[in-house]
Amino acid sequence: IDSNLDWGQDLINLKDWIRANARGERVGIAYFGQINPSIFALKGEGFDWFLPPAEPGTVRPMPGKTRSRLVGPARRLTPGLYAVSATLVAGLRWRLYDSAPVAAVPEAWSPAWNADKPYAFSYFRELTPIARVGHSILVYRVTPKDVERLARRRSPWGRVGASSSSGSLFLRSKQDTLFRLFRCRL
Repeated sequence: IDSNLDWGQDLINLKDWIRANARGERVGIAYFGQINPSIFALKGEGFDWFLPPAEPGTVRPMPGKTRSRLVGPARRLTPGLYAVSATLVAGLRWRLYDSAPVAAVPEAWSPAWNADKPYAFSYFRELTPIARVGHSILVYRVTPKDVERLARRRSPWGRVGASSSSGSLFLRSKQDTLFRLFRCRL
């Protein structure tokens, strides 16, 4: 996790994976890296992406960003395809990019959101990845059943349920967490 595994090196592999497996599909991307996923659009190789929803209170705008021009994280988890860096699934803090078109919103080139509290995207631990891109990005196919199950067990998007800061999700051992992160249905 973190620099032992993930420096953002698998972003190009993710672009290739999306082209081969999900062309034309909108993909939720929470990426632990230093390059905006929108960079591929400059060469005509872009893909439609958005920032997945984060746990409440874990993500805020970076200082100096014009919030009204940014798209921001999705408000709710919806069925679809998600690609999340293993480091973020494990619960580390990181700066995130916004999916606003960088030609129209230049401030989106640099990180626009700060996941300054841990576990912003660790709800993905409760799902099984369908693929692993390189060594650092996990791909999930979130179904309507997954959305409903997560909504019943937790309250990350304003739904009634268990607190997002407690429960078995955060009590798992490190070994169990690592096992769950890299178990994939291929």
